Amino acid sequence: MAPEHWRDKTVLVEFEGVYKNCTVSLNGNPIGAHKYGYTTFTVVLDGLRYGNENTLTVVADNSKLPNSRWYTGSGIYRPVWLYVGKSDGIAYRGVKITTLSVDPAVVRVETKTTSSPTVEVVEGDTVIASGTGTVCELTIPGANLWSEKTPYLYTCRVKAGEDTVEEKFGIRQITWSKDGLFINGIETKLRGGCVHHDNGVVGAATYDESEWRRVRIMKEAGFNAIRSSHNPASRAMLEACDYYGVYMMDETFDMWYNRKTQFDYGNDFAECWREDVAEMVERDYNHPCVILYSIGNEVAEPFEKKGIETGKALYLIHI
Repeated sequence: MAPEHWRDKTVLVEFEGVYKNCTVSLNGNPIGAHKYGYTTFTVVLDGLRYGNENTLTVVADNSKLPNSRWYTGSGIYRPVWLYVGKSDGIAYRGVKITTLSVDPAVVRVETKTTSSPTVEVVEGDTVIASGTGTVCELTIPGANLWSEKTPYLYTCRVKAGEDTVEEKFGIRQITWSKDGLFINGIETKLRGGCVHHDNGVVGAATYDESEWRRVRIMKEAGFNAIRSSHNPASRAMLEACDYYGVYMMDETFDMWYNRKTQFDYGNDFAECWREDVAEMVERDYNHPCVILYSIGNEVAEPFEKKGIETGKALYLIHI
C-alpha cells in the first residue's frame, strides 16, 4: 500500500545485488533495468497508485550459461531497501566524508541537498564537532585515527529539511611511495586473502551474520586485508571490515571486453563499465576500510593498445 502522504515525495528502491540481467516493473510498466549482477542500482517508483496496492515485479534472467567461473547463485541475493524523501531533504547517498588531514584531524563533509544542512560529528552520545552548509570542514579535537590496530569509528549526523542521515566513518590518511604503503604515516604491509561473494554451504545469498563472521575469522587468523574476488564486496562485508579493522581491495570485474566464459560480463562491458565503476566508488566512498580498488582480475587486454586505453579510462573515472 502506497500511503497518500507519499504523493509529494520521491520514492525509490535500492537493490544491493541481483544476478543478473535484471528488469523492474511497477504495476506492469517497466521502470528500470540493470545488467551487472554485482553492483547496486536504484529505481524510482514513478506511477505509484496512492492509497492503493501496487505490484513491483523484479525479473532476473540468468538463463544463458556459462556466465561465470564460480558459483553465482541467481536472483535477488543481497538486501533491498525502500527510501522515501521530500525534494528539500538529503539526496540518496547525499553525504560524502573526506579526511583532509590527521594532524590535526580535519574532515570535509559534503551534502547534496537544496536546504541548509546542519552537520555534527558524534562520539557515543556526545557531539564533538559541528557546523553548517553543504560543504563543511570540521576539526576533530583529540581524534582517534582509524587503522587495522585502532579501527575507531565516528558518526556523522546530517540534518536537512525533514531528513536525518547518519554515516559511520573513520579518520585515516593513505600515502604511498617507493618506500611502501603508509596508513596515518605508519608503514603498513598487507597480509591479505581473496574472498568470493558466496557463503559456501549457506549459498549465494548475503547475510550480515555470515559476512561479519568471515571477516572476524580472518582477522583472528592474522589477516589484515581482503580482496573481494572478483566483484565489489557487499555492504555488510565493508561494514564488518570497518569495525574489525581489515583493509579492503574492492574489485570491479573478472574480465573486460574479452570473455572468459561464453555469456559473462564481457558481453556487457563496453556498455556498462562506466556506470558500474562509478557506482562502486560512490557507494564505498565513506568506508575507511576501502584503501584501494582493483580494475580487473587476470585481464590480458593490456597487451594491446585498446586494452591500455581501457585500463587508463578505468582508473581515471571521476565521480
